[in-house]
Amino acid sequence: MFSNIVSTNKQQKTLFKSTESILESFNLDGYEVVKIEKFQGMRGFLANSKQAKNYETGLPKTTYYVEGSTYQMGFLLGRLAPDMVNEMANEYIYNFIPAMINPEMDPRKSRKLCKLIWGFISKMTIKIDKKFPEDIPDLYKQEIQGLVDGSSLSGMKVTFNKLWNLNTAFDFILSYLYTGYGLTDLELYLKEKMPSFETNMLVPPIFCNGFSVFGNATLSGNDHFFGRDFMLSAANVLQNVATMIIYNPTNKFKDKPSVAFISVSAPGFVGSLTAMNNKGIGVGVNTVPAANCNRSRPGLNSIMLVRHCAQFATSAKDGVEMIRKSQRGVPWLYLIADGTNDKAVVVEAGKKEKRIDFFKYPPKKYKDILPKLEFIEANKSKPHQKDGMMERWSDFEYPNAYLNYNRKLFDFKNKKFETTMFSNNGFLDNDFRDLNCPDTYYFAPIRVLQKDVILVTNMYLIPEMRYCMMNKFTVNKIRKPKGVKTARNTYDDIQWRYDILNSQIQKNYGQIDFEKAIEILSFLNPDGEYSSYYAKNPKSIDGKTITIEGTMSVCDLKNKIIKSLFGYFKDPWIQLTLSNYIKN
Repeated sequence: MFSNIVSTNKQQKTLFKSTESILESFNLDGYEVVKIEKFQGMRGFLANSKQAKNYETGLPKTTYYVEGSTYQMGFLLGRLAPDMVNEMANEYIYNFIPAMINPEMDPRKSRKLCKLIWGFISKMTIKIDKKFPEDIPDLYKQEIQGLVDGSSLSGMKVTFNKLWNLNTAFDFILSYLYTGYGLTDLELYLKEKMPSFETNMLVPPIFCNGFSVFGNATLSGNDHFFGRDFMLSAANVLQNVATMIIYNPTNKFKDKPSVAFISVSAPGFVGSLTAMNNKGIGVGVNTVPAANCNRSRPGLNSIMLVRHCAQFATSAKDGVEMIRKSQRGVPWLYLIADGTNDKAVVVEAGKKEKRIDFFKYPPKKYKDILPKLEFIEANKSKPHQKDGMMERWSDFEYPNAYLNYNRKLFDFKNKKFETTMFSNNGFLDNDFRDLNCPDTYYFAPIRVLQKDVILVTNMYLIPEMRYCMMNKFTVNKIRKPKGVKTARNTYDDIQWRYDILNSQIQKNYGQIDFEKAIEILSFLNPDGEYSSYYAKNPKSIDGKTITIEGTMSVCDLKNKIIKSLFGYFKDPWIQLTLSNYIKN
């Protein structure tokens, strides 16, 4: 399909380091190369860690290097990791869907619901792409085809459609779960095939943490650390196949040349759970339950858009513009950190539209106690909304007048209100089990005053964007599904994680080095103060450790070093130094 894309050996010598140099780079990072593949003059390397092993399997942690066009890189990765591509295409996606289903459901109904959802996804994602083929750049379709072609040479039954769904279905599903004005196509389909279906059977996962600290926040006064805890169901697959991949691409996108980058991912994902590129840019994404969706055109979002920024953005500002220009259809929070220019921003993004009608989202009963349209116009956050998104830079000036409305909003929901709860080091909930937040019907404090710190969990903080979270359907659906016996409310959890992360950074402000940044990111780990937070995570067979649902990464953006933890909490962190592999 795309096999006519060829790069020459001359190009290889011009653009890339020698094989000997790459072997030595892996050695310096603690890896041994165990396999080299070549395709159309391009190379791919598979390396095993000399020390780090997966707690459950006992196998070495692996990492990869691939170069060339996206098709060539996909092909090489398919050749290097055919088993893992196969697991992601044929196991993960089927196991991942149950993570969105009420765990208290009857197992037989749950299995039936999974099959029905998968059938609907398979039909609709292809249909949408045929209708809007330009929404997701063709070069990523080329990479998926390369993965298919490369892995098929090892006898794997991997199809383009399965990998396409793996990389796009998450956004598609969320576009339906976040909207509910009348029965959606998905709900009608499920009702028809399964009359007992109720919307509260579906539960979107929405947990992630992130931060950027630089300048005076760091011990040296000159470092920049970017931390990402991407919480994603491992679905009994990801904990064994998650990895870091060094991409050294040659493609251009609308005359923008590619930038080499490291993707925290898994073979089969074209998108990135976390990424760091050779310009010192770190990128991550967090879910945000909000109603500003376009389910008929979900577009380019989440991990695919993180990858897009990592491959082409040369600054934080550049990354913001790439997000702005993309055809987005689902709300997400994009954290971009720029280690070259010491800038950091959270892009609070929703569906792409000329102008967000903020006031259409809150239920009628709240509109009398929320700021009116005139107030919103008179207290605009800067920069203003554009193309369905707003920017919260680390020097963002929060329009504090919004906070004056919180007492009425808390009183309306019969929640305790104290002014100190909104201070720079305050807490709305003192413990992750507490339930004092009035769902999303309040204006969350930004807390951080330093211009060299930025934090993000899973909520819009810009007051105008906050209205998009004040949606009855989303709140009622995600708050606590009927029958789920959980100790914490989702929205309280989001706020508590933001507040405790803030307190960790404030306590260590001016003393943060690489190891301290890792310690801060690990605040929820089972061996720490909040040891019971992950009590319900799957355990290893021997019961001595807990599965990491997702991945954790910290980047030193000045020195272009990334350290990551995935698999099990007793696994060691592993690292890669990007600049060692790249010919500058």
